[in-house]
Amino acid sequence: MNFTIKGLIIIGSLVGITACGGGGSDTPETPQVEVLTKDLKAASSFDFSSAEPLSLSVTIDESSVVPDRITVCRVDEATEEVTSECLYSGGLTESGVDISMSVPNDAESLAAVLWYFKPDLIRKVEIWDRTVGNDWDISL
Repeated sequence: MNFTIKGLIIIGSLVGITACGGGGSDTPETPQVEVLTKDLKAASSFDFSSAEPLSLSVTIDESSVVPDRITVCRVDEATEEVTSECLYSGGLTESGVDISMSVPNDAESLAAVLWYFKPDLIRKVEIWDRTVGNDWDISL
């Protein structure tokens, strides 16, 4: 009896293995194309970096109320809304702040949001985009 069950299991396994393999396919094989990075060429002026520097300067007039905080966040290109993906967050002094940051190449525009913790003051939003250049000046 043991031999019969073991034999049936082995025979069933062999039949299953041979039944699963070897069928032909109607789909032609796609030829493999090998691309070597050593073959890539670029002009000597091409910059391979993935980010660019940005200088942000916020100057505050003596008569202006000093914001409590500044955040610099991405702007969604489709909705033109400020996202929660921020590149900088910090405080300001009475004279303002100077910030140097790296902006990823895929960020076409940013928003500087100047926050006031006083309930009667509304936040101020300033927009920057790449057409302006790498220097961003905000005066309050």
